Amino acid sequence: VYVPDEEAVEIKEYIRMIHDFKKELKRVKQEICAFVLRHGYQYDGKSKWTIRYMNWIRELEMSEIQRETLNEYIAEMENLNDKIDRFMNRINEIYQSERYHEKVSKLRCFKGIETFAAMTIQVETADFERFPNAKAYASYTGLTTGEHSSGDKNNRIGITKQGNTVIRKTLVECAQALAKGNVYAKKSQRLKSRQKGMDVNIIVYADKATERLKKKYQKLIERNVPRNKAIVAIARELACFIWGMETGNIH
Repeated sequence: VYVPDEEAVEIKEYIRMIHDFKKELKRVKQEICAFVLRHGYQYDGKSKWTIRYMNWIRELEMSEIQRETLNEYIAEMENLNDKIDRFMNRINEIYQSERYHEKVSKLRCFKGIETFAAMTIQVETADFERFPNAKAYASYTGLTTGEHSSGDKNNRIGITKQGNTVIRKTLVECAQALAKGNVYAKKSQRLKSRQKGMDVNIIVYADKATERLKKKYQKLIERNVPRNKAIVAIARELACFIWGMETGNIH
């Protein structure tokens, strides 16, 4: 059991607020896509929300009222983007504090875990030592498989979804980023910059975790396991690696 102090509670509330705004931003983007599609416009590019995509959106020929409606959606999206950027700057300031810098820096050594995700995991968990092992921490995130038993029958069901919802969703997002790219692809410059100055044992541990999780993901996909299930599987194992990193069990 961990009883957070006042500062920890305040930062947790701030981070959860950012998650709420991110959710709202996602909703507004979905509204824009749906609005454009309803009126018969189909984007032929590969990626949305790029400069090219936004230029395409702004150049669509529409009636006056349709254009006004779409512009209001765009204005709301840009307003939310500006707010989230401001919030992220504040999170970076908090990350630099003595209380969080060392612990969060370790988490940032994993591929797919940027500062905000690392701060979320650290603040929501607070004390990793209260979990006796990695399995107990994974169970806390709700990423372990459930079981429905009756008599001699034991049936495995989906993940329990019990425990901390914020950590679970964050780990799934991190796993999606981690799974991208080839297993033996070169380390990105962003990841190298996050790992710069860290202890070599921490870097080796994080890189080993990345390689293992990427291999596991590819094997699951090759076995025709649905992508969402494969992502959840490596998110669960990522939670175990995170527990090891934060408790010093990296050997």
